[in-house]
Order: sequence, then structure tokens, then C-alpha cells
Amino acid sequence: GIPGIASLFLLAAVAAAVLASAAPYYPVEPPYPYSAPFVFVSDLAQVFPGDHYSTDCPAFDRSALTGKNIAILFDAGAEDIEVLSPYTCFRSYNANVTLVAPTTDPLPLVDYIRPSYTLAADMTIADALVLVDQGFFDVVYVAGGAWAPMTLRANPDAVKLIQHAAWYPQKTVMLAPICAGNTVLISAGLTEGRILTSAPTVAEDMTNAGATWLDVPVVDACTGRFSHGDVCIVSGQGPVYQVEHIQAVVEALRTL
Repeated sequence: GIPGIASLFLLAAVAAAVLASAAPYYPVEPPYPYSAPFVFVSDLAQVFPGDHYSTDCPAFDRSALTGKNIAILFDAGAEDIEVLSPYTCFRSYNANVTLVAPTTDPLPLVDYIRPSYTLAADMTIADALVLVDQGFFDVVYVAGGAWAPMTLRANPDAVKLIQHAAWYPQKTVMLAPICAGNTVLISAGLTEGRILTSAPTVAEDMTNAGATWLDVPVVDACTGRFSHGDVCIVSGQGPVYQVEHIQAVVEALRTL
């Protein structure tokens, strides 16, 4: 009757009030090596003052990567530490590091799913592709993130850049994807029959694309025992193992 209907409306009103007062829901976040201030900045020096972010860089000599040219490929929605940490670490080893994105306009980075920084690339993917075809880059590092890998996979120039780097005929060019950035390899046709790691959330995508997926921090399929002897890939699982991935990239690169 009427009292029963009134009770239902009252319960619905109470439930709505509880939900409205509750804190915003976020999935449980992994333990990152640092906690980003959740504000937008456009100057990299404001994020990591000085020449490099030494506390989260593996211990290598400052000349370890002298003469090496590294491209860091990212897009809007990239995981901030997967762009900023390799950028600062590789520079601290005296490498020439180029930030590459679909545009040179400032793009938002994220800490898991929350906005953190904005960052402008040095070069567009289209321009970087020209340099890849000239053999300029020694490494193409592919950042992951909340949605950046999906937009990179849908970008024909990004896929072409990965393919041309992988199969460059005159020298070995390393691919160094991390986290969900490994899924870009799927669109480039580079997962079939290879042993790789990635973010566990995309492990099924990797195996469905023909990869053997390992639940480990890093897989060196370039100079390590998982190498196929053709394409050079050093894959990383995610930001928790960012330092281990950077270390593996540097060690493998020094042997090429």
C-alpha cells in the first residue's frame, strides 16, 4: 500500500544521500616509486629539478650512453613516471633523448588515472619516422598509461615507426615498451612467437596476439636468453619495476 511505497522512497533517498557524500572511487593504486603532486605543470624542470632524477635512476656512469639516441614515444594519457623517469635517467647517462608524440602541443600525463603533469614533445611522430628511416635512433622507448597505448595503436604513423625501427636493416634498433605500451607491438605485428612481459591487465591481449607472456619485471628479448636473434625488444611490466626496466635497457644497449 501507500506506506510501503513511502518506505521505498525513503530508503532510496537515504541511499542517494550516502552515495553523494562518499569519497570518489578510484581502483587500488600500485605502490609507485614516488607520489606525484596532482597539478598540471608544463616545465619539466619543475618536476625533476636539476639535470636528472638521481634517486630513481640505476647506478651507471654519466657517460654510459654517450652517443646514443633514444626516442620516448607517448601520447595523452601516458603514465607520467613511464615518460619522465626514463627521460631524466637516460639523459643522466649522456644519451640524446627525444620526446615523441602525435603533436608538439602540451599533452596531459596521468598518475594511474588521475591527471598529473602536462608535457610537450620535442618532435611529432611523423618527423621522428623520418629519423628512424635514416637510422638516427638506437632505442624507441614506448610508454604505457591509462589510454595512451590505445591511441598510439590507432595512429598509423606510430605503428609504422615501431615497425620501421624493429626492421631497420643497417643496425639493431631496440624497442623498449613498458606496461600497456607493449600492446603497441600487437598492432605492429611484433608479438607472434615472442617472449614478452607487460602490465598484467593486458596479458590476455598479448597471449591472444601470439606472445608467450611472463609474469616478471623485465624480459630481455634482445641480448638475453629470450632473444630470437632478429627483433630487439626489452619489455617491462610496469611502473613498479621502472628502475629495473631502465637498467635492463641500458645494459642491453651497451652490448649492441
